Amino acid sequence: MAIAKRPSKQTADTEKVAQAFISNAGKAPPANGKTPVLFRFKNDFLERIDAAAKKQELPRQAWVRTVIAEALEAKGL
Repeated sequence: MAIAKRPSKQTADTEKVAQAFISNAGKAPPANGKTPVLFRFKNDFLERIDAAAKKQELPRQAWVRTVIAEALEAKGL
């Protein structure tokens, strides 16, 4: 069995770089300019959303984005 070389100790600079990477995790803006958002709906409300999306032949998320965009436009926002 071969004897492995002892790993070198981390320098203070390496530790600073690692800490900076960890502390900034999740803070960078998404590359595509879109930020994921989580919504929680009651089951019956979600069924109504799904029915409306299906009626317009849209995926759920596209339907939700469309309805929100229309509501903001209607309010002049």
